[in-house]
Amino acid sequence: MIRLSLACLVLAACAHAPVAPTASTAIAFVDATVVTSGRASPHQTVVVDGDRIVSVGTGVAPAGARVIAASGKYLVPGFSDMHVHLPESQADIDRVLDLSLACGVTTIRSMQGKPSHLEARKRARVAPDLVLAGPPVTDALTPEQGRALVREQKAAGYDLIKIIGGLDRAAYDAIVAEAAAQHIPVVGHVPPAIGLDAALAAKQLTIEHVQGYARDDDALLADQVRRTVAAGVWNCPTLDFYTVALGSRDHLAERDGMAYATDDERSAPASPPPADGEARLAKVVHVVAALHAGGAPLLVGSDTPDNFAVPGFGYVEEMRALAHAGLAPGDVLRAATENAAASLGRPGDGKIVAGARADLVLLDRDPLTSVDNLTHPDGVMVKGHWLARADLDALLARHARPR
Repeated sequence: MIRLSLACLVLAACAHAPVAPTASTAIAFVDATVVTSGRASPHQTVVVDGDRIVSVGTGVAPAGARVIAASGKYLVPGFSDMHVHLPESQADIDRVLDLSLACGVTTIRSMQGKPSHLEARKRARVAPDLVLAGPPVTDALTPEQGRALVREQKAAGYDLIKIIGGLDRAAYDAIVAEAAAQHIPVVGHVPPAIGLDAALAAKQLTIEHVQGYARDDDALLADQVRRTVAAGVWNCPTLDFYTVALGSRDHLAERDGMAYATDDERSAPASPPPADGEARLAKVVHVVAALHAGGAPLLVGSDTPDNFAVPGFGYVEEMRALAHAGLAPGDVLRAATENAAASLGRPGDGKIVAGARADLVLLDRDPLTSVDNLTHPDGVMVKGHWLARADLDALLARHARPR
């Protein structure tokens, strides 16, 4: 089969034509420091064929493999942005995918489903993998309506049922029970009418925005953390959302990625930060720190696009926010990779081991010494395709906007 060059891929994408993945020969990352599961292993050769890792070790590249020289560089698993709101139009979806990929994001969990997202996933394109929640549950439903909604979203092809609010306990329980029968996870908010106790008892797969956790009672919070661990529930804090909504906005317009921001993303939220915003933000950070210290697993989600939160670059800001909450760089990396894969039911992925998905990010600085070293990839491997730094810059250039 004829193998398209990356130059052809970029040209095709610039013309807004879908890019079809093609069969690839083996690719070998030679003399890399592999960082996975919190450990760094220097002088490794990682061989990839198609979208899977074939081998990891100290050997040489196999004959005929395309060699990526990685001496002095660090190879980590691709990042998963676990809280994104994909837009509706295909052009706007493509923008989110391109900007995210340029920042090392190889999997996106979209949290507000639309039919166009299902269509986007069907297109052959070099882009992050899409995991799709259906249209969120926001209205009051009877238990039977809730069960029907689960069946409809499962049949449509969505991967997750997302709860936001509007439900009473009977409808929530019906949705959880039907979702279990249909083998589709329930994720989302913790509505006040439901409460954290019920969400934990239901083993809701993920809780977004650390909703429902005590912010003024450390004894209660400690008990909630313990029960979260016992229930096996994941938390996606979206700390950067709180940073923008509650904290100082003095320097937000100077963030990385604003050269690619839409007018909405360059705008401040409609409501100014509350007078006690910094104190409220500190309480949210305290909850996240308590969850981490107590062993409750965390995910990294950007909640982009949003005010001062550009796709891809907002993910980097979320990494920094988690580091500010007390996570070591290796913990942030684990949350962005291994934790994400496990929460998606892919426990063999999110690692650099033979047989794992070959979503990879090559970095020129040690990711275990600073979370900032996870930014600005030297290259990204996704769906069997290697994109060097020049290719990532081409993705960014496609969406540059005058400031």
